[in-house]
Amino acid sequence: MPLALSAFLEMEDQAQIIYTYCPMQVPALLQAPAYALSAALAGLPAGATYERAAGAAELVAIRQRVLDRHQGPHLWAVLDRAALTDPPLSRAEDRLAQLDALTKAARQPHLAVQVARPVSESGYLYQGPPFTLLRFPEQDRPDALVLHLLHAPVVIEDRRRVEEHQQAFARLSLSALPVESTPDVLDEVRATLPG
Repeated sequence: MPLALSAFLEMEDQAQIIYTYCPMQVPALLQAPAYALSAALAGLPAGATYERAAGAAELVAIRQRVLDRHQGPHLWAVLDRAALTDPPLSRAEDRLAQLDALTKAARQPHLAVQVARPVSESGYLYQGPPFTLLRFPEQDRPDALVLHLLHAPVVIEDRRRVEEHQQAFARLSLSALPVESTPDVLDEVRATLPG
């Protein structure tokens, strides 16, 4: 496991609140098994093996256990509609399973899932890479920013950069559809699937 990924996973495990924005895909902590595998396969570099993708998907499943832990972190995720309507899944049953996983997550009291409005409606366009903000239970421990870049996550603790992304997440959340409308959005997407 790359050192940068290991450091991020350790911090994610210690976080009290996780804020995440992934414009083009469902965040890893909310991915169904078939989605995690398909996303890993789609992101493999040339020459990589299926076993590597399977290992990445298994890591996603392990990471998700943090959300089921007693007094585990709160997760607040904002996703774009494209993550729902154009997933890396070809089979309708896998797409339904992912929508079901998101619907179940949206009903959990410690999880908040929002779908972003189109930019034409919201008036806000975030122009950076996917990111996660981690807030820790220790009062004297600063928040951390994780940029999800092509080859590995990059952990940033520079206060100015963290604050810029906190403001970006706040704008994304305020301009997104309300949390309580997420099941309806998922039902709309479900209605577009064949069968």
